[in-house]
Amino acid sequence: MSDQHIVVERRGAVGVITFNRPEVRNAVTEEMWERFPRLVKQVAGDPAVRVLVLRGAGDKAFAAGADIRELEEALAHPESAIVHRARVEDAMRSIEDGPKPVLAMVAGYAMGGGCRLAVACDLRIAADNAQFGIPSAKLGYVISYECTRRLMALIGPGRVGQMLLTAQPIKAAEALQIGLVEALVPLVDLEHHTFRIAEEMANLSPTSLATAKEMIRSLARDPDMAGIGDRTALLRRCLESPDFQEGVRAFKEKRPPKFTGSSVGT
Repeated sequence: MSDQHIVVERRGAVGVITFNRPEVRNAVTEEMWERFPRLVKQVAGDPAVRVLVLRGAGDKAFAAGADIRELEEALAHPESAIVHRARVEDAMRSIEDGPKPVLAMVAGYAMGGGCRLAVACDLRIAADNAQFGIPSAKLGYVISYECTRRLMALIGPGRVGQMLLTAQPIKAAEALQIGLVEALVPLVDLEHHTFRIAEEMANLSPTSLATAKEMIRSLARDPDMAGIGDRTALLRRCLESPDFQEGVRAFKEKRPPKFTGSSVGT
């Protein structure tokens, strides 16, 4: 299902999705927004894939948001703007709700929808030339409640206010300082560092990773845990999984575990 604008590949146990329009800073067209959730599901549904990496082609941009040539038309009327927002939110949700961890490998600009895509990922690794921003106030637009919630879970209301109310970009060093990214490396080391982390994660228990991701996601949405019923359910899922049995055996036998993640749904 990949095409010239969104390229899908697999490197061992790591699935890779690349926005491939470097000539326009990997700007995302309406068709790309629509296709993206299906591609994420395709990659995440591959049993050989344990971790996903989302990146942009080249070193100038992760994704510079929506394609401005289409955005003007998409935002021309409230009805079309709502359709556009739904497409974008479906893309974010496909990352957030999938069972497998997603790493954003960010070089250069991550602006508008590109920034929001990175925020929807589980971890963000940035090059020293990265810039993050949501300049919606320059368009008279506003992002969704869901995107705002994701941002607030990462950096808090004051920093979200800084991003949305000033429309100014945040450079890489500040992004690390405020918790918008988890790691900052020189541009020349970005790919090696990101894939090393992804490969290390791919050797961990898929059941544990999926369960931890679900727990983090649930707490981000419901920090008071008011809507969480049985708080032992996720623990039971792990304890009853083949991964837990293999982990215990490997520990006793002093060898690396060979996890299957057979209980993890796609």
